[in-house]
Amino acid sequence: MKELCAFANISYLEEIGDELYQYAVDHPNEYLAHNLYNGAEHPIKQKIIDLYSRGVYLETLLRRRKAIKEGKDVPTLGKYSKWFIEKYPQWKKLYYYDFEEESKKQKLL
Repeated sequence: MKELCAFANISYLEEIGDELYQYAVDHPNEYLAHNLYNGAEHPIKQKIIDLYSRGVYLETLLRRRKAIKEGKDVPTLGKYSKWFIEKYPQWKKLYYYDFEEESKKQKLL
């Protein structure tokens, strides 16, 4: 098994992007974009991040930011990755992968 990484696997994000986005749409009280700010820019990342700029999704983002500001919920990248795959095991490959190998692939593109 690959090791847990702090950053999302962009290649796998491309594969599951529509499914992840639909999950975010269907669950407006959950914030799924925390770790998507890292790494290379990609349209699916921007689409998910943009979702949290309006309506109930914005309220979710603002609640999250307030909790972080108050020190109630300050996830490190590694802790977030672990939490994410425990809560969403269907997307385990998003954080369990060979970071070095994937980095090399991204640089070649």
